[in-house]
Amino acid sequence: DFIPQGFFNVEGLFKFSIYSSEGKLIYQTNSKDAPWNGGINNSGQKFESGTFVWKVEIDNNERKKVFMNFIKIYNN
Repeated sequence: DFIPQGFFNVEGLFKFSIYSSEGKLIYQTNSKDAPWNGGINNSGQKFESGTFVWKVEIDNNERKKVFMNFIKIYNN
């Protein structure tokens, strides 16, 4: 399971998204307690090995911050 660390103590609305390398949204949650399990919408259907983009948006009514990076999945 994956969810970026370092955002749990940040106040404001939280949105965590995962995108395929083609830019397709494959997972999204507003809960800091709902990590991505590597499947489509956290289903049992897992992706093959590849690179995915994660994005966290924090909105505390004063500022909106966006953080993005990559995660690689390696399946045997």
